[in-house]
Amino acid sequence: MIVETLSRYSPKMGGQTALQAFFEGEEEKAAVADSLAGDFFRTIFGTQDQRGRVQFYDVFFMNCEIIPEIMTVHFRRYYEGKSPPTDQEDPMPIAFYGVKGRARVILTLEKLITNPPDLLKVAGSWTVKALSELGVGSKTALGYGRFADVEDVTGELLAELAQAKELEMQKEQKTRAKEQVERMLASLSRGERLAYEISSLGQDARDQERSKGELYQEFLSLSRDDQIVAARALKEYWIKSGDWQKPSKKQKEKNIFLLRLLEST
Repeated sequence: MIVETLSRYSPKMGGQTALQAFFEGEEEKAAVADSLAGDFFRTIFGTQDQRGRVQFYDVFFMNCEIIPEIMTVHFRRYYEGKSPPTDQEDPMPIAFYGVKGRARVILTLEKLITNPPDLLKVAGSWTVKALSELGVGSKTALGYGRFADVEDVTGELLAELAQAKELEMQKEQKTRAKEQVERMLASLSRGERLAYEISSLGQDARDQERSKGELYQEFLSLSRDDQIVAARALKEYWIKSGDWQKPSKKQKEKNIFLLRLLEST
């Protein structure tokens, strides 16, 4: 389960929520409670005798904004336990920084656990309530540390991960296919390699010009045996492109040269 929320938190906050809601805040009661909530608590968070089955990972902001804040203490000596509150003390402003942004909370479940959807659903629900109702940190009474817009983005993130995995697999397949072609080409003669390149051409203007220019010149540089192999590929390509049936004057000379070469074999 992946929960995305506004505003880093303690991963075990869900446990604190469950303790307060069901066991009067006492972990000892949760460890021995004969109830569904007790069973969930022990299975999710564990006890002194067994580890929890749900993993709570460290949470970091996906993006955040650092905001300067000021808290003013009016009765410092009173809060320090040194004197009763009076109007004679000067207020003491304390500067600090707050953080605002989105954070992602990830919970996972051990394999081979019966009824895993309910277990994660309960753990996620407790975590959401902990973040939105209890808050995190020492200034929750002042409104800090409370999370908002908490939503389950498990499906969205899993879809992103599946897409990324699919793209990675496609990339690996292309790499393997390219390596396979390179190994195959390395085992061929020059004529066979040129014939393969010609057979891979498309029918766009650029490839047609390559067949009659760059690749034809390479064909002329081959030995006679290699020329024969490449000539077959050139003739087949030019038939598809129409340069064999309706050649230009210059192309007609190339066609005649190929035809004589192929007829001499």
